[in-house]
Amino acid sequence: MWDAKYLQNKERKFREKDISYGEFTIKTKTKWWNLIELVNVLRFSGLKSPKSILDVGCSDGRFLEYVSKTFKLCNLFGIDFARRPLKDLKNKPFKSIQICGDMCNLPFKPSSFDFIVSLQAVQQIPNAENRINLLKNIHAMLKDKGTLTVTVLNQKSWFNLVENGKEGPLKTAPDIYEYLYNPQDLRDELQKAGFTVSIITGTNLIPVRFLKYLKFFGVLIDTTLTLLLGSLSIKRSRYLLAVCKK
Repeated sequence: MWDAKYLQNKERKFREKDISYGEFTIKTKTKWWNLIELVNVLRFSGLKSPKSILDVGCSDGRFLEYVSKTFKLCNLFGIDFARRPLKDLKNKPFKSIQICGDMCNLPFKPSSFDFIVSLQAVQQIPNAENRINLLKNIHAMLKDKGTLTVTVLNQKSWFNLVENGKEGPLKTAPDIYEYLYNPQDLRDELQKAGFTVSIITGTNLIPVRFLKYLKFFGVLIDTTLTLLLGSLSIKRSRYLLAVCKK
């Protein structure tokens, strides 16, 4: 068993450094790579007119910024345990409520949100029991028939990130713990938390090095391939994307 509090404190210190986590992500993945994930999350989630959205582990609010352009009247909330990226979110040109807190103990009333999203955050919680408890907490925060969409690292593509190929501190950033999911892991944990899983697919198929040159055309190719291939995209994808209902 991993010491969750110890690992969480290590990651918090990493993310409170001078460079924000959002800037770190952009420099290592490019904006086009991130845009592919955002497009697929919004497309597969099938949102119509949500009144309230919560981003769990929101970092600097890249999803909230993206969705604010589509749902202008929606109430947007983001929670993250690192203050530095939340300051970046606060300064962005759209209205949102930022909360600095532990995503494993969400400070909201039950049945508060139409839609909850968590992008590459659940994978950073050590131990299956802790991750399932987090998902149960999210389940309670959703309104009836509400939607949860998560993205996580695909073990098939990222097995070389950690020593044992499954979970642990990253080789290149030992302050960050990651659990590498396969589709069955993801389905099992979501179902144990009480969710009905609608979709598990892959996202982000084209390597970053090509997106630097293809740019928006690469985004169109990648998102179209994901839609056409369906679950077959998992074999080539960098992330898994799951959509589920309460």
